[in-house]
Amino acid sequence: MSKTLDQIFIANPAASMLSTDLMYLARSPFTAGLDFGITWANLQASITATGTIATGTWNGGVIGSTYGGTGVNNGAATITLGGSLTTSGAFSSTFTFTNTTSVTFPTSGTLATTSQLYSWVDQVSTPVTMTTNTGYTTDDGATLVTFTLPTTSAIGDFVEINGKGSGGWTIAQAAGQQIHANGVATTLGATGTLSSTGQYDCVKLRCITENTIWDVVAMQSTGLTYV
Repeated sequence: MSKTLDQIFIANPAASMLSTDLMYLARSPFTAGLDFGITWANLQASITATGTIATGTWNGGVIGSTYGGTGVNNGAATITLGGSLTTSGAFSSTFTFTNTTSVTFPTSGTLATTSQLYSWVDQVSTPVTMTTNTGYTTDDGATLVTFTLPTTSAIGDFVEINGKGSGGWTIAQAAGQQIHANGVATTLGATGTLSSTGQYDCVKLRCITENTIWDVVAMQSTGLTYV
């Protein structure tokens, strides 16, 4: 006995589908030669292999990271990658941009480490052994502040001194250490020193041979004293 559409699709809806259930499809014009059937299993396989969505708007849910998505709703924000992006480690990171920012990554090596951060010390006592990648302001009044070069340093590390106290400053060395600048140099080893001649003299040194040799890369003085 024939059934109406109401009897089939409204009065008897399917609560679930079995892989062997047959779905009947009809094409216009409705003739026997154009009608066909497909099992639910084959329909699922067709959806899985749907291919590329060329037009239209994606109205699905958020794509999880397992499937190549971010796992979060980014709203109107976008991220453009011209190549590969790989992250590692178990710690979350937050990047906050307050204005237009451009970062150029090196072709190899490390972009930056926490050891490269610049910190300043208000030096109110003497003597002191300097720490790499650190700046010091001499602030011990009329007392001469004696700085000693770091015992361990890598090529590219720096130290910096800004004069403030009237006592001035001097940089002492350990065995094998030396400071160079504009064709002059301190005495090699523990007897060599570099000293200020004015209260507000400033100097910045860069390590050019690990642990031992330093170069003056910037200074503000009428003439530092090399011994």
